[in-house]
Amino acid sequence: MTLGTIFTAVVAFFAPIGTGIWIAVKHRKYTRALLFGVLTFTVFQVLLRIPLLQFVLPNMNWFLIMTAIMPMFTAAFYGITASLFEELGRYLVMKLALKNHTAFFDGLAFGIGHGGIEAVLLVGVNALILLFYPSSVVSSLSMFAGGMERIFAMTCHIAWSVMVMKSVREKKLRWLFIPLVLHAVLDTGVMIASTYSVSLLAIEIGLGIFAAIMAFYILIEYKKGKAVNHEEII
Repeated sequence: MTLGTIFTAVVAFFAPIGTGIWIAVKHRKYTRALLFGVLTFTVFQVLLRIPLLQFVLPNMNWFLIMTAIMPMFTAAFYGITASLFEELGRYLVMKLALKNHTAFFDGLAFGIGHGGIEAVLLVGVNALILLFYPSSVVSSLSMFAGGMERIFAMTCHIAWSVMVMKSVREKKLRWLFIPLVLHAVLDTGVMIASTYSVSLLAIEIGLGIFAAIMAFYILIEYKKGKAVNHEEII
């Protein structure tokens, strides 16, 4: 067992679940948004996009050619599809299921649910397994980097959820367009960097800077939301 594994298990498994339970107990009015955030990632990524990428598209010649000889196009394809499925999924779910739950704090809870379940499923479960069955193949540094990446990713998911919720609340599509672009650019950039063997440290620094900007946006909206609703969720 390594400190990196413990850190990642806490960040990507225990923290998201603990935060979700805390919201459900202490701020029950936002539980609906939290659960629909979980549902959105589960449906649009786990049940739709990932099976499409793994089982349907590999049977198509254009996809095989693209992934074999066009790394830049492949990175852009994965990045853009991730953005389309998740951001349009957010918008659709918020529009249909959260008509009367569109405050800033609903968007915040939605993002915690969305980013939290992604962290648990993609990283947290594996980290938890490694706590009990350590592997010499996985280094402490890579595990620690995985935990940091989840912090950055969850920050982005919360910011994008707040933006999309703002689009629904204010009926302004630009707040949907912005996260669509940001999500696609970020995912594409990370994939290109990984394809061309950019150092892990450089990738993490880039993600950290991007997440810091998103955190600053969340803080601005948090202050506005607190002023409007005269309450705090944290």
